[in-house]
Amino acid sequence: MKWNYLWIFLYCFVCEVQGQNNWYSNYNYIESFNEGVAIVRKNNKCAVVDFKGKEIIPLEYDEIKRIDRKFFKVRKNSRYGLFDKEGKLLIDVNYEDVGNFVDGLATVKRNGKYGMINESKNNVVPFQYDYIDKLSEGLILFKKNYKYGYLNKKGKEIIPPIYDRATPFKLRCAIVTINNCEFKIEKKGW
Repeated sequence: MKWNYLWIFLYCFVCEVQGQNNWYSNYNYIESFNEGVAIVRKNNKCAVVDFKGKEIIPLEYDEIKRIDRKFFKVRKNSRYGLFDKEGKLLIDVNYEDVGNFVDGLATVKRNGKYGMINESKNNVVPFQYDYIDKLSEGLILFKKNYKYGYLNKKGKEIIPPIYDRATPFKLRCAIVTINNCEFKIEKKGW
C-alpha cells in the first residue's frame, strides 16, 4: 500500500515539474535561482521570476542586478531604482545610481550629487555630496569638496570633512589620512 502512495506522489510531482518547466522556453537566459527567484532575459530586457515562472519584477528593464539577498537594482533608460525580492518598488526608477537600504536609509544619486532617502522615499540627507557610503555603526562616510567626513542618520555632519582619505567605521574606529599621515579615529573625531 505504501508503494502505491509513493508512485502516486512521484507521478504527481513529475507532472507538476513538467508543467512548471514550460515557462523556461519564454526567455533567452535564466540565471540560477537564489532565495526562490531568478533574473531572466528576453530580447535585451530583464525580469525577475519565481520557480513557477511568475514575473515578480516585470520584463521591462535594461539591466537587473541582485544587490544582496533582499534587493534588486534595476536600470531603465540610464535611470536606476530598487525592488525587494517580493517585487515591491522601494526606490523609484529615476536616479543616476541607488544603493540598498541599511537601517532604513539608502544612498541615491541625482544631478551628479549623492544624498540619502528613507523607506518612505523622503530625502533625509540632501543631494550635496560627491560620495556617500552606506550607514556603518551609526555614521555615514561622505566626501564633499575632495575631503571626507561623517554624518549621522539624520544627515547632520558629526565629523567635519577634513580628511584626504577615510574608511567607514568598523569596530568603533575608522582609518583616516591627512597630508599622507594615517590615523585611527573614534566616533568623536581625533
